[in-house]
Amino acid sequence: MKKAPFLIYLFLISICAFPQGKAHREIISFTTVDSSKEGDETIATVGNVRISAKEFIYGYEFGPAFVKREKDSKKKYLNFLINEKLLALDGYSRGLDKRDEFKTYASAIKGDLVTEELYIDDIMKRTNVSEDEIENGANQKLITLKIKWLYADSENGIKEFQDKLKAGYSFDSLFSAQLNDKIFADQRSMEVDRFNLGDKNPGFAAIVDSLKINQISLPIHTPDGWYIVRVENLYREVIPNETEVIKNKYDAKQAIARNKMDSASAVYVNAIMNGQNPVIQRGAFTILRSYIAKYSLPDDKYKEWNLEKRLNAVLDSLKLKNKDDYKNLELVKMNKSSITLNDFLLWFQFRSENIKLNQTTLKGFSVSLENVVWRMVRDGLLSEIALSRGYENRESVKEQSRWWNDKIMFAVVRDELGQSLSVADEIKTGKNNDEKSDVEFTKKLLHKVNKLKQTTKIEINEKLFSKIKVDAENDKRAIETYTVKPGGSFPRPAYPSIDLYWKSWE
Repeated sequence: MKKAPFLIYLFLISICAFPQGKAHREIISFTTVDSSKEGDETIATVGNVRISAKEFIYGYEFGPAFVKREKDSKKKYLNFLINEKLLALDGYSRGLDKRDEFKTYASAIKGDLVTEELYIDDIMKRTNVSEDEIENGANQKLITLKIKWLYADSENGIKEFQDKLKAGYSFDSLFSAQLNDKIFADQRSMEVDRFNLGDKNPGFAAIVDSLKINQISLPIHTPDGWYIVRVENLYREVIPNETEVIKNKYDAKQAIARNKMDSASAVYVNAIMNGQNPVIQRGAFTILRSYIAKYSLPDDKYKEWNLEKRLNAVLDSLKLKNKDDYKNLELVKMNKSSITLNDFLLWFQFRSENIKLNQTTLKGFSVSLENVVWRMVRDGLLSEIALSRGYENRESVKEQSRWWNDKIMFAVVRDELGQSLSVADEIKTGKNNDEKSDVEFTKKLLHKVNKLKQTTKIEINEKLFSKIKVDAENDKRAIETYTVKPGGSFPRPAYPSIDLYWKSWE
């Protein structure tokens, strides 16, 4: 069986967008499960593991589309979930939760869950959006702007445009002249409502606000280059219908709240970081950079940047005698603690598939790696604060930790089965026959699941199950999307769901 790395296997899980629609009082759906007592009721038990209605609904809605396209899709999803719980129970019974890979993943996810609680308490709950702000934002959404601009990547380039405008060239002729087979008109123009423009680029919006229709701006410098802007047109929707008013107010409130929370979060994190005064140690960072580059860069680039020579120079200056000595080097020093090279490498190992380093230049690579180190420091400090407040004892954290632990244990057992088959195949044949291994793996897993079903009591609450309403059921048009939860201290879907592997059982 051809195996993906454990991290990819566990976390590249298909999830769907949030469903819309009204929930009937007699059903349990995504929109009602949090406020419904029935959401916490048990829909099924697998041995001593319970599956709540909430776990089922969240997993289904964020789960892969293949099962939603089938007949009786709810029941099929539940059956696959029961299979995963059976395999997880097998892992627990054999003490696989003592393995480093299980403990590392479980700890990382718990850290992310408690950090979310910290964010809710210290940022989200303290963020207020006034009615005036909402009203102003909703009104701005009724204003549509048509904007064109001239662009240059240097000050001299934009000065040439400015000089030509002064000499009598029309803006339209210069605008057309910058277009070619690689640069299209929609890359130098936009039609956007005033609110979204301000939401995405407040500085740019402020300059647009200062211009009259067809007035040409002075050169504007931004991090990505230079601009000269003209507002082509501006029109306002005079009488929006009631639905538009409600939607505009909702969208404005969400965007304003998000921006306020982002700003408050940045201030909050900076205060925590400054309180600990973290400092990256240059020698240890040079060792880290060469080590990461050795595995992530092409060989020719690694040689071109002289990273081996730079590494040896640092190792000689530090007079390190063995490998353990440099693993214990302090990478980051803080007021009350430190992070070693080994600490970082363990943290990085379980996130590497979701971290992209700049490989354009040595400076770009170094800066992007430094940013990853700072991210680790930030996440660690936030998790420490959250744990010190006892957030791991909150019911929402304990509940979701149980879901994720079962998912991780299933992955450990499945990975173990696949690995043993691949090794056995290689020993017998001297090579890894992927197609044959896939078939053999499925047979082996099917046999194990059936054996576990014979020795494990499984009960389904059919009455509760019948009340569950899902967004896409028996829907041949269900679309597969792949999303990883943004932000947080560990990349993951919002909720665990069944594995894509079960598609091969259909």
